[in-house]
Amino acid sequence: MKVSEITEQDALAGAILDEQVRTYYQGNTFALVIAFLIVPTLLAVGLRGVLPDARLGGWLLAMYIVAAARSALNVAYLRRSVPVAEARRWARAAVSGAVVSGMAWGVGGVLLFVPGVVHDQLLLLLVLASVSAGAVAALSALRPAFYTYILTSLFPVVVVLVRQGDRFHTVLALLVLVYGGALSYFASIVHRILRESLQLRFEHMALLKEMMLKKEEAERANLGKSRFLAAASHDLRQPLHALGLFVAALETRMRATSEYILIKHIRSSLQALEDLLNSLLDISRLDAGVIVPRVFDSLLQPLFDRMKIEFGPQAEAKNLSLRVHPTDATVATDPLLFERILRNLLSNALRYTDSGGVVLGARQRRERIRVEVWDTGAGIAPEHQRDIFEEFFQVGNDARDRNKGLGLGLAIVQRLTLLLGHHLDLVSRPGRGSRFSVELPRRSTPHALPSAPTLLNMRFQGSLICVIDDDSAVLNGMSTLLTQWGCRVVAAARVEQLLLMLREGPPTVIIADYRLPDGVTGVDVVARVRAHYGIDIPAVIVTGDTAIKRLQDVDASGIEILHKPVAPARLRTLLQHLLSGQSGLPPAKEHANRHPD
Repeated sequence: MKVSEITEQDALAGAILDEQVRTYYQGNTFALVIAFLIVPTLLAVGLRGVLPDARLGGWLLAMYIVAAARSALNVAYLRRSVPVAEARRWARAAVSGAVVSGMAWGVGGVLLFVPGVVHDQLLLLLVLASVSAGAVAALSALRPAFYTYILTSLFPVVVVLVRQGDRFHTVLALLVLVYGGALSYFASIVHRILRESLQLRFEHMALLKEMMLKKEEAERANLGKSRFLAAASHDLRQPLHALGLFVAALETRMRATSEYILIKHIRSSLQALEDLLNSLLDISRLDAGVIVPRVFDSLLQPLFDRMKIEFGPQAEAKNLSLRVHPTDATVATDPLLFERILRNLLSNALRYTDSGGVVLGARQRRERIRVEVWDTGAGIAPEHQRDIFEEFFQVGNDARDRNKGLGLGLAIVQRLTLLLGHHLDLVSRPGRGSRFSVELPRRSTPHALPSAPTLLNMRFQGSLICVIDDDSAVLNGMSTLLTQWGCRVVAAARVEQLLLMLREGPPTVIIADYRLPDGVTGVDVVARVRAHYGIDIPAVIVTGDTAIKRLQDVDASGIEILHKPVAPARLRTLLQHLLSGQSGLPPAKEHANRHPD
């Protein structure tokens, strides 16, 4: 046996003994009052006139002294903080007290025995038996204390009974011995139950402590993961952001050439990489509590229409039917987060369905609306129906085929439904298909959303866009893309350079990276440029950070934020609105960058 195991066992035995001692002292205070004050007094009253008063008085005085001494010992124990190391000393004191108590009653059994008067003898035996029975509850926590008490309290009266010499008293002596043995047996049972319960209690506490330590370790590991992703996200997104800008510019230039197919393949691979990175960071942001839902009343039908337009070609490419049932339901939700939930569910259904089709619809359930996604796919076995909501778990994709997804979509769905307070349910039969459903609060009237002007044909000619970023690849990529859109671009790595280059006057829009050299942030740059020209210039912060404090800083500034890698279409949409005098993204896209995308 290892030394550590011996130490743990010794510590456990010491803790159990400490609790036994504590139980003993806490449990016999009331017993002392009964066994050494009330009962002796009543017995003396019952025998008054039969025995000499001096004998009764002397014995009573002795009993009161024992009661006082035992009470003082109890008080001394209960009033001080007793470490485990002193438990044995207090246990020995308890045994000594039990011996003295038992001798006091044993002496009483001799002194108060009335020869020739059977009813007085039976009264004495009845009192001794009652007090001994009470000792089972009061003293069995420490078995040696009980045994010494029983031996010293009952054995003297057994001797007295045997010395009477007749059959009646001999039988009484035997009955007292049997009674004492029975009490000892019951006391051992109570003692064993107490020890086992204490052992289970301490083992449970040890397991609970170990679980708490494991939980803290897991929380620290999870927090470390989130911190790592938050810290590394800027560096991970930065090259992807620049690459996306260059690919978008290259697509525009080479659309009519034979190399355009290669650009499309590059775009596809880049999109897959961006999806993986965004999904990983989405999980991190959800776990870190960065995403704050914005719930208001929303019509479901516009969302259903977008889903039909978005997933219709994908269903058609697989020869599947995609049926979207119309609905006039209004629900309380964050429309962007719920759109992400629905998009993931439909994408998952189409990915794992090879024949038949997928159905999207909504049912009214009293004060709730249940949005359902049905498919006729392979279905999910019962033993996997909880696992599919774990990160990277996929049924039947051991080879990690990218076409079958990343195994993160349903994990994001579960986290988003928990965040929104919606109920997520799954019913699936292998070989028959699956039904995913999300229950939302129903509303009677839709919340009116502001209408956005049609800006798709808006041109950027003549707009002066200033870009500040410490990454030269991003500066080149952004400059190339914005120039192709017809913008005039001023790009710099520092705000001092930017102000020197802005000789023509204030820019139309500022696009600034959040994290810049020397501890300067994009928010600082925007504030300085605005202060330099004395006007409120529209601005966009582009960042790869997911740290809560940094996102809160940008949010508090009121500046629009885009997360790297930025899709060119999203950048174009935001610029159109800023250049048209609108604030923020259009209603269908507003605050999209603050949520998983």
